Amino acid sequence: MNLSSEEQILIVEKIAEICGAVPECGEIIPAPIVFVDKPDFQNNVGDHSLDLQKKIETSEIAFVVITFSKLPRKPQLPSKYWTYFFNLYLFREYDTERLDETKIPDDFRKRLLKSYYDFVNAILGLHTQIGDELQLDVDSVNFADCVLRQQSGADEFIEDYDKCRFVPGVVGYSVDFPLEVKVMFREGS
Repeated sequence: MNLSSEEQILIVEKIAEICGAVPECGEIIPAPIVFVDKPDFQNNVGDHSLDLQKKIETSEIAFVVITFSKLPRKPQLPSKYWTYFFNLYLFREYDTERLDETKIPDDFRKRLLKSYYDFVNAILGLHTQIGDELQLDVDSVNFADCVLRQQSGADEFIEDYDKCRFVPGVVGYSVDFPLEVKVMFREGS
């Protein structure tokens, strides 16, 4: 079975709600959108109150991008679950250089430490929200059941000084958080 575009959007909206319940995730971006640079990100999805270049440069961006990551897997038996694969790309910016020289070095180190643990808390928060399995209440007449879980056997690796995939020129912490969405379709769908 194929998910319709509307059903894909409904699933992504549910995943976005889960991410939104974890404040450390930052902005939730429901598709792989590449921004021109950090000001473009801030103007489109980030903090719109940042109107000065210095504020933009010294602010920290954090976000999750939700993507459809690979081809679905068919069930072995009819009337069983199809598996659809999604990925959460978590990113939190940090800079190893003080751009704002008015901050004292100790404050800067505290900010780096806070950034790191906010990033870790985003991962732990998502892990807690999803748990082993999370029932998704997707409003589709074609679905008999829909379940979200973290992809088993995935090899998540946190990158400590990674170039951001979606905002050029920005570096920080990143991780891919793979998800499986199991869908059982109603008979005759």
